[in-house]
Amino acid sequence: MAPSVRPLPMRPSLSPANPDRRLSRVFTSHTIFRKNYVFLSVVFVSAFGMEIAFDNASNSVWNTVNKGRQWKDLKHKYMESDDE
Repeated sequence: MAPSVRPLPMRPSLSPANPDRRLSRVFTSHTIFRKNYVFLSVVFVSAFGMEIAFDNASNSVWNTVNKGRQWKDLKHKYMESDDE
């Protein structure tokens, strides 16, 4: 009686006879981030950069929406000049 489940095929080796497999190995995260500290450094630096970009973008949107209603826009009307 034949088995009802087929065995899985063998994984292709990383031999020179199979260059496609070797090329895909170059672009995996394991080859880029071999050390944990490199991975964590990239994560923290990326998070810091994204925080700065998000803060600048949200401040720009806020200033555009509230133009003319902020203290920096109204200050000259209410502040006394030094000449008087």
